[in-house]
Amino acid sequence: MSGGPDPSSSADLSTGQLISQLSEQASTLVRSELQLAKVELTNSAKHAGLGAGLFSVAGVLAWFGLGALIATAIIALDLVLPPVGCRVDRDAGALRRGRYRRASG
Repeated sequence: MSGGPDPSSSADLSTGQLISQLSEQASTLVRSELQLAKVELTNSAKHAGLGAGLFSVAGVLAWFGLGALIATAIIALDLVLPPVGCRVDRDAGALRRGRYRRASG
């Protein structure tokens, strides 16, 4: 590695110089670790935002799907059940053909 100090020259340094190097290297290490953590948090936040957006879209689609399901059930019941207020034997067909009259009295 070319980035580190030469180990043979560190034996010639005084204690004060070694402590000074330790201080500099520790601060460099802390700065680089903080920079790495910042990048990782940014990537994590991007992924979380994308997930939240997709989850919201799924919720909206589910809401509209529920509405379509309810509308389908209403239409199916309208096809099967007779109209309300008509006698089942003959008035239901008359209402559908437009010949229904209210009973007097």
